[in-house]
Amino acid sequence: MLSLHVNSPVPNTLFAPKLNPSRSQTRITPPFSLRKVQARGSSEEVAVKENEQQRRRRSNERISVLSLEEEELPAGLNREANDCFYHSEGIRISMIGDSSRLPKTLQELVSDAEDRTKNNSNFQLIVAVSYSGKYDVVQACKSIAQKVKDDVVRRDDIDESLIEQELETSCSDYPYPGILIRTSGELRVSNFLLWQLAYTEFFFVQTLWPDFGKAEFVDALTSFQQRKRRYGRRDS
Repeated sequence: MLSLHVNSPVPNTLFAPKLNPSRSQTRITPPFSLRKVQARGSSEEVAVKENEQQRRRRSNERISVLSLEEEELPAGLNREANDCFYHSEGIRISMIGDSSRLPKTLQELVSDAEDRTKNNSNFQLIVAVSYSGKYDVVQACKSIAQKVKDDVVRRDDIDESLIEQELETSCSDYPYPGILIRTSGELRVSNFLLWQLAYTEFFFVQTLWPDFGKAEFVDALTSFQQRKRRYGRRDS
């Protein structure tokens, strides 16, 4: 199964100046539907909503983003299971990031979304809010340090596997994206999934995030299929 990471630059200042400040932030997922992603064998999508640095932008933009998130989650989840898209498609929602920075109402919505979809198994949508790759590594190190202090873990037991278990992406069966799609012509990872992207294939596209659709998605998958992945090994 393919693990997919879609990295969208937020906020809208990277799009056309004419856009409304909240236009680029009106979807948790990209414009193409999750059904298209599932149909092509992907098991997971990480939708980047907002990272640690972007939360430090001017307050009116931040309030706009939080307001949209609070509107989006109930709209998709606060219905009977048979009518809810996430349940009907078997989508499990997980959130990574420093949830303590979010308003309590949003924390409760996220917790409820995760709880209500925890038994869904067809597809996992990971929403990154107030998340950064450096933050993830630091919180993992702090967790391990505390376990060493409490004699739960020995110092000599610390290895890559243990660190990976403490990263927030351990919520996924596929924590290492097969491909990272970066939109809007930006040629950087913007401090996301720094540990997890060690052997990930990158695909950069000029298309703006609000306009990223099926054709662009197929181009990315076609490019991925044509690559030879060596995972750090040299050709023999």
